[in-house]
Amino acid sequence: MMGAPAGSRPPAVDEAPVPHVHGPGCGHAHAHLSMEEGEGGPAISHGLIVLLEQLGLRELAANLLWIQMDADSHRGLWHRVEFALELIPAIDPHFVEAYLLLAYLYDEKGDYDRSLQVLRAGMRNNPWRSELPIQIGVQCLNFRQRHGPVRRLPEALEAFTTACRLSDAPGYAFRLRAITLVAMGRRAEAIAWLEAVARDPARSPVDRQQDERLLERFRAGEEW
Repeated sequence: MMGAPAGSRPPAVDEAPVPHVHGPGCGHAHAHLSMEEGEGGPAISHGLIVLLEQLGLRELAANLLWIQMDADSHRGLWHRVEFALELIPAIDPHFVEAYLLLAYLYDEKGDYDRSLQVLRAGMRNNPWRSELPIQIGVQCLNFRQRHGPVRRLPEALEAFTTACRLSDAPGYAFRLRAITLVAMGRRAEAIAWLEAVARDPARSPVDRQQDERLLERFRAGEEW
């Protein structure tokens, strides 16, 4: 059986784990760098970013762009936000938050296929991080059609299975895999698998309790 990591409070089934997206009234205070003026407001010098990249300081360059993106989101400069989020992974392929946020923006715009392409690229570059396959699974499971008209259940199952094999997988990833099995008409398999997960000695008491509640819903015939 796949090892179950320490648990956490599971999100609602129809809630995708997405990063914070800034916008008017978000209430966050942010420090500002010394920037040069550009179209739509101050901007970090592109020359500085190129110089840092050439010096091998890719993580620093990507972090500066992330700070720029954060400031631009507060000013509503969404074209610059999207540009920065596309550039950050090109500079630092391990900047997982950039993949997640860019995918979220594409998903919100209705560009569902492009959103998944971003997440899959992030997963290829960061195969040890569970956030990416979990988000792929959530969007492919597509509960209540929050992510377009199409459900990609086999892809969702593959993504959640991948996530559950990773050491940093949160407890709710195992329940999402079981839910996907039920959505595919494989209820008995889902029940047997989640029962085995719940019996794992490494499973946290909180996760075990949530597992049992979900199992009750499975046995009652609830659909997803």
